[in-house]
Amino acid sequence: MATISKVYAKAIFELAKETNKIDQIAADVDSLKTLFSSEKKIIQALSLKNVSLDKKQEILNDLSASLNLQQVTKKFLSLLLGRSRIDSFPAIAEEFSQMQLNDRGVKTGTIYSPIELSMDELQSIQSSIEKRIQSKVIFDIKVNKKLLGGIVAKVDGKTFDASIKAQLDKFKGKTV
Repeated sequence: MATISKVYAKAIFELAKETNKIDQIAADVDSLKTLFSSEKKIIQALSLKNVSLDKKQEILNDLSASLNLQQVTKKFLSLLLGRSRIDSFPAIAEEFSQMQLNDRGVKTGTIYSPIELSMDELQSIQSSIEKRIQSKVIFDIKVNKKLLGGIVAKVDGKTFDASIKAQLDKFKGKTV
């Protein structure tokens, strides 16, 4: 079952495609996501039950003007506000970003390593995995001190385990 954030993200994504404004609306979404994450009080104020919808809309209009948002984005925010879903915007923004990447054929994944990796190491790992799955990948990098060495990468439900533990387990299986 689709979550509320996916439903709303799909709606704005499809509208962005229909109006040929994906890049502009994506820029709006990114600007709002950044603003809302750095200024959490904005979403809190827009979510208050004791503030009138007119006052909230006024705040939203001022915000939209200051960010020079697309008309589609403004209407979408008004819809969220009217349906008391404005607090879902951060999750909607994440879903929207994922849909945009998928539309461009780009996958997302995570690389786990016991230490920080150099840019050269990351590029080498990324290139290797992109060749194997025949798709561009954007990775989130996480340090996992529980790994003894090597890396574990996860993309699209697939795990690429090049950790020392996996190699020892493989070696153990061959010698038993």
